[in-house]
Formats: sequence, structure tokens, C-alpha cells
Amino acid sequence: MKSQIRFQVKDPFDFTLADGGSRAKRRRPTKKERGRIEEALVALGALFANTSVRWLLDGGLNVSLLAGDLVGVHQDVDISVHSNDLPKLEKWLKPRGFGLFVCDLQMAANNQEFRKVMERVNARGFLRTHADQTVLAPIDKEGRFLEREKLPFIDTHILEEVARKAYLDEPDLRFPSEWIRPVPIAFRGVTINASCAARIVYYKIYGQHGEERGVDIADAQLVAKSGKMKLSDLDALEALFSAMEVSAVAAAKRHKMRHISDHRRIMRRLKELRNLL
Repeated sequence: MKSQIRFQVKDPFDFTLADGGSRAKRRRPTKKERGRIEEALVALGALFANTSVRWLLDGGLNVSLLAGDLVGVHQDVDISVHSNDLPKLEKWLKPRGFGLFVCDLQMAANNQEFRKVMERVNARGFLRTHADQTVLAPIDKEGRFLEREKLPFIDTHILEEVARKAYLDEPDLRFPSEWIRPVPIAFRGVTINASCAARIVYYKIYGQHGEERGVDIADAQLVAKSGKMKLSDLDALEALFSAMEVSAVAAAKRHKMRHISDHRRIMRRLKELRNLL
């Protein structure tokens, strides 16, 4: 990136669409917030229209799309992109005014507030980074981050294919291939590649790594009630979580460490979801 700005420093709050509110419950969006969130979704669909880049919407916005309306305030836009498609993604975004960035939170010189340091990278740097966050962001001709765009940033996760049959979403975690297939949903004239119900619920039940949030449980229940979830999805979730538990117990034994299990809580939540189908 020799001809454009490489490093930029931003306020972390530049990366939110709205204040998320309580961890226990989503609050209803104001009219202004609703407009901004919907504009961001339309801009996302327009940005990726007709691309061959394989991408999926992540996070709570999936819940709103499956429910048919905003279920509450959403702070950001999250997507996943296949690792093999990152060079194609970089080429697709360049003429559309978006760049690839890796970001780290750092303490400011006054030791009283954090700042977000953004580094412009290419596809290879995006894949190999150990930074706190990887994002796609709108930029001007000099590479400066544009804050007032309808889609000010896209929090981006990377999906790695394993033997063309399963996908690695986190270290040592393989998802069934069908969980990575997009669920196209029409929204205000664009198409959004939503995640399937099973993948959404996986993150809502387990994504906080044992720290259960009321908002996530409520989201999982909304997915179950949406009509998009099947009993076979819950069967697959139970099988995956059980396999993860067996692996965790074996790893703890191998390293002579204590294993703190969250398996009973997870199974209880999945049983509750079965009762909602």
C-alpha cells in the first residue's frame, strides 16, 4: 500500500451503528437507528451484488432477517468470507471504494482511553494477521477511512475450508459444510446471504464461551420460532457440542488440567429450543 495511507487511528465508537444497550435484552431501535441499520444492510447487499466471492452474514442481524423485522438494536455488521476468496475480495472491493484493515486496541498516551489503530493490508496480510479485529471499510482516494458512509465498516471473519468437506471457523472446530451455505433473503431490493439457523444458534448458545447473555438466549429462541429451524438442526448441534465436550475432556486429561464443563447448560438450552419448534 505504498501510494496510500497505511496506518490510521480512530475512536472505537466509530465502529458502531448504534448503542447496543443491555446485555440482558435488546432495546427497541429509535426511528433514526432503524433507518441507519436498514441502510447498512441495503448497502451491504449492494456492495456484494453479483460477486462470486463467497460470503455470509454473521451476528444478530441474521435473527432480524429470519424474524422478518428488526428484533432490536444491532451495533455492527458482521460477515464471514472464505479464505480462498480473499484475493478475489480485495480485487472486488478496490473499485468500489473499500479497503481491508486489521485493527488493534491500544491505550492512548493519557492512559485513560483506548484508541483503535487501523492498518491497511492486502489479502495475504488480512489472512495471516493476529490483530484484534479484521474489517472492511470505505476509503477515499488517499485511503482515508470514511466515517459518514451508510456502511461505515464490516467486521469480517475468515472461514477456512478443510479437505473440501468441512470448514474451520475457529481453531480445532469444524462445521458441517451445509452450515456454510448461504440462505438468500430479499431485503429492500437487495439480496443478503444470511447464515442458516443452526449456525446462528451455535454462536448464540456457545459464542460467549460460557458467559451466557440474556440477549443471546432470546435471539436463539426467536430463531427457533422463525420457522427456519428444523429438528435435524438441533440434532446436529447436539452432536457437535457433544463431540466438543469429549475433545475438551481429553485435552484437559492430556495436559493434566482441570476441565470446567459448560455442557449441561448447553444441552439444557437446546432442549428448550426443541420445545419451541
